[in-house]
Amino acid sequence: ASPATGDEPAVLFDFTPPAFHPDPYPTDLILRERTPIARIERGPVRFTVLTRHADVVAVLRDPRMSVDRPFQPKPVPGQEDVDPATLHPLARALRALSRVMLFRDPPDHTRLRGLVNKAFTPRMVESLRPRIQALVDELLAGPLADGGCDLVHGFAEPLPILVIAELLGLPASDRADLKRWSDQLAVMLDGSIAAQHIGPAVQSAVQVIEYLRVHLE
Repeated sequence: ASPATGDEPAVLFDFTPPAFHPDPYPTDLILRERTPIARIERGPVRFTVLTRHADVVAVLRDPRMSVDRPFQPKPVPGQEDVDPATLHPLARALRALSRVMLFRDPPDHTRLRGLVNKAFTPRMVESLRPRIQALVDELLAGPLADGGCDLVHGFAEPLPILVIAELLGLPASDRADLKRWSDQLAVMLDGSIAAQHIGPAVQSAVQVIEYLRVHLE
């Protein structure tokens, strides 16, 4: 990596090498110190990376900015009043993904976030503490008896899925499927790899929508 020169941000690195994701912190440090605004190019795809907290906050608060991205699902014109049950599962999944809070700008984002926030008030979170503690104890019981584990794989990865399943009233026995679906959907939030994984993400959306539909009924 080298310092940026002139008015154009430097093209510093590629997010895709296997060595980057396990330990991105040295690269992050270089970016913050030398080129806090970096331009990344991957073929026809170009985007900008901000690495300093103040810059990120400024962008997030700027009403001129949008979460809309070229590769994310878009609402299909003419389907606003269509019964989702009458749509093909793929069309239903794309419609659902296009309405995800993280892919919406205000005022839609504000309305959806307000609904979600009701589930995470301080009182509500505090009421979850005993059950979350029980889940933590359950996850750590085996490793403590066996002499240890990979903390990320054996503890940090499954815990959020178990808590979310608990919040939604879903069976803990389905956590493997829930984890797989969430992992495949999460790549849509990573601008460096999302385009190549859009197929599995959409397929996971089809499956999780049908799964949740059954449990909601």
